[in-house]
Amino acid sequence: MSVDRAVDPAAYSAADPAAHRGEGGPETSARNEVTLCGRVSMTAEERSLPSGDTVLTTRIVVDRPAPRRTSRGTGRTRQPVDAIDCVAWPARIRQTVRRWQPGDQVLVSGSIRRRFYRIEGRPVSRVEVEITQATRVRTAAERSTGRP
Repeated sequence: MSVDRAVDPAAYSAADPAAHRGEGGPETSARNEVTLCGRVSMTAEERSLPSGDTVLTTRIVVDRPAPRRTSRGTGRTRQPVDAIDCVAWPARIRQTVRRWQPGDQVLVSGSIRRRFYRIEGRPVSRVEVEITQATRVRTAAERSTGRP
């Protein structure tokens, strides 16, 4: 997936159910594409799985847009950010992500995955972004000094 490609937001409009079925216009059926731009919140952790595969896990914090109105009396708190777990499987992507430090601003593309595994014999699942492209936009030092 190319992160430079423009996406027509109208193709994803909830007001046009035909767009979701792939009828007319751009092909939109069965898409699982994610692009995140945010801050790295933790040093990446690499694990070797019982299958022999290696996975690198990191977390990216993405600011939420400001609320349009307050939700008084609903009992809900307004969370200003989302912390999204991201995983890198291919060696090339793991090498890139391994160099990131907390506070770096990054851009990742990939797909949402629900992974199932067992801990102490109990089934567990996680939802995470499987990274297919990864770029550091600015280091934490550049962000703090305002340099591009």
